[in-house]
Amino acid sequence: MVKGLRSFFLVIYIPILLLYLLASYAMYISPAAWWPVGFISLIYPFLLVLVLGLTFLSIFIRFRYVLLGLVSIALSFTTIMNIVPLRADAHFQVKKDERDIRILTWNIRRFTPYYRNYFDPKHNNFDTILIEVKKYDPDILCFQEFFTSKKNNEKTINEIKKLGYRYYAFNRHSFSNTEALDEGNIIFSKFPIIREINVEIDRASSFGWEKPIFADILIHGDTIRFGSFHLESFGFAQREYEDLAKIRDQNDSDLQSSKNIYGKMRSAFQQRSKQAELLSREITRSPYPLVVSGDLNDVPSSYAYLSVRGKLNDTFLEQGAGLGKTFMSGRSRFLTWLPTLRIDYIFTDQSIDVNQFSMTNGSLSDHRGVISDFQLPKKQ
Repeated sequence: MVKGLRSFFLVIYIPILLLYLLASYAMYISPAAWWPVGFISLIYPFLLVLVLGLTFLSIFIRFRYVLLGLVSIALSFTTIMNIVPLRADAHFQVKKDERDIRILTWNIRRFTPYYRNYFDPKHNNFDTILIEVKKYDPDILCFQEFFTSKKNNEKTINEIKKLGYRYYAFNRHSFSNTEALDEGNIIFSKFPIIREINVEIDRASSFGWEKPIFADILIHGDTIRFGSFHLESFGFAQREYEDLAKIRDQNDSDLQSSKNIYGKMRSAFQQRSKQAELLSREITRSPYPLVVSGDLNDVPSSYAYLSVRGKLNDTFLEQGAGLGKTFMSGRSRFLTWLPTLRIDYIFTDQSIDVNQFSMTNGSLSDHRGVISDFQLPKKQ
């Protein structure tokens, strides 16, 4: 009986370890070449928990089996460190050091209140978001899904400029097929912007309708290139959120809901990998130290994350703690509960010292804003 139990355990244990190792190295495989890695990378944290649990259980099955789990975990150490920095949560000083530069990046969902499903210009939380911006008083402010209207003389831009952001760079495009409404990636700065780089993307490689933007900003005599990006989302509408509920509640008897979700996710994984490669090329062209931020729409164990980050530092890994979840859906209880969705990032040049990391109030958008303080490279 003991021998049979050991055999049964191995039949479960070995395949899970192999799948776990594949998930650990999925970030090196483009979903455009092999799409299943997109799904595998998404479930990596849960596979890690499962492997830890089975490895502990193997102590009581056969002690030598523990080595299989420990070797697998050791081989995946880099991926683990991309997800959970091993440090206690440090208190964030809202009043920053005068030597520091503070950046806030935030997908503000066109100023749509968290509890509303659809964009409605008559109902927005613009003023509430500005209160949060004033609280942290960043030097550089990057918004994704930023929205402005020519009908009201671009009030959103002008009101933000009144907070001391005299300079801005906006890679805009028309929203809802009208020239009166614009949205996109925008960078506001209290320091002079000496060059704006709008990255042009063909429609087939659309960044979820938002093109990335870079701005060369002169700070205390040094030029730093800042970037704001928003990669392809899964594009879930109300139908997909209802499908997620059906799958969760096991009410999907004809599998149509599963197919609908699967199709959108597969397409997004593939599209996002191409966009990440393009963005990576733009990053490597920079002649200046870089600070690149935005909504990656993918997790730290993904190909998109590795491609965009490259040799840059992840400010969360430098000064953050815990899992760092940044996305909570206003339309899906499951996605709101899921603790592993860290999809918003600030990446910095290795020559830049990261001193603090925090996030904004979690109820103003379906994303939390990401905040970091850093110091520029010392002049030689």
